[in-house]
Amino acid sequence: MELVRYHRATLGIIGPKRKPYLDIHPEVVHMLDMIMVTFVYIEKLHMDKERAAQRNSGGGP
Repeated sequence: MELVRYHRATLGIIGPKRKPYLDIHPEVVHMLDMIMVTFVYIEKLHMDKERAAQRNSGGGP
């Protein structure tokens, strides 16, 4: 069972434009604080990894 799903923003080129959002299953709403902290932490790790890859490939500052 999927408890939380992240939906990325879309630009509206192919489908409708939309902002990013999280779908959270009602059974885990009581853990919303922990879900949000975990999401922010994982996104930070993801961004750091992308920046490091860009630096190593000469893709910018």
